[in-house]
Amino acid sequence: MKKFLIALFLCVLTTPTFSQKVSDNTLKFLGFPVDGSKEKMIQNLKTKGFTYDAKSDELSGKFNGKDALIYISTNYGKVDRVYVGLYGLTDSKSQIIITFNNLIKQFENNSKYLALIPNDPIPNEEDIYYEMTIHNKRYEAAFDLIPQDTVAFQQRLQSIYSEKYPDDLLAKLTEKEKEEATKEMLLIAFEEWDKIITGRVWFILLHNYGKYYIGIYYDNLKNRPNGEDL
Repeated sequence: MKKFLIALFLCVLTTPTFSQKVSDNTLKFLGFPVDGSKEKMIQNLKTKGFTYDAKSDELSGKFNGKDALIYISTNYGKVDRVYVGLYGLTDSKSQIIITFNNLIKQFENNSKYLALIPNDPIPNEEDIYYEMTIHNKRYEAAFDLIPQDTVAFQQRLQSIYSEKYPDDLLAKLTEKEKEEATKEMLLIAFEEWDKIITGRVWFILLHNYGKYYIGIYYDNLKNRPNGEDL
């Protein structure tokens, strides 16, 4: 009965890939930590062939096989985000759909990341221009850097579940109550997850002046603003 409540979440977390301990839990961009000073990140990216334009404060070069512009943001002197702009720039709707879907596949196949919520690919026949301009539809995908110690996280969830829904209580739940319990447990699981993740990569399909492209965000969640200045 208890498996009914936690299967939707723990079926992902109990896979061998997820259960491993990661030695380095800092989000990286092209092998460099999204952390430290902006100047250091710029110097690092120059070693990868990027060119820095001080006037526009951007780097240009190749990322994942495509031309792109790189922007670095900081919070209190530490890099908190690396943004990849104009990735896959094209005027072809079909081509940008392919590029977007390929990105999803590449991140899904990368053992460093996990998507707790499935990222649906864009159907090939989708009229993305119509959907974006008329229905304001957003095409996004997000992947979290797998935390360093997932075993402790799993144990924490199991403890919460057992305390809130012991076996004797679970046996008495109606189908409707089980559905509500599942929703509650999943909400708690996501809240606990957000407490331990340190990095997230997300991307969005954009359209401007007849061109389509993708914006990719590498966010160090430890350095991102969290309302401390409010």
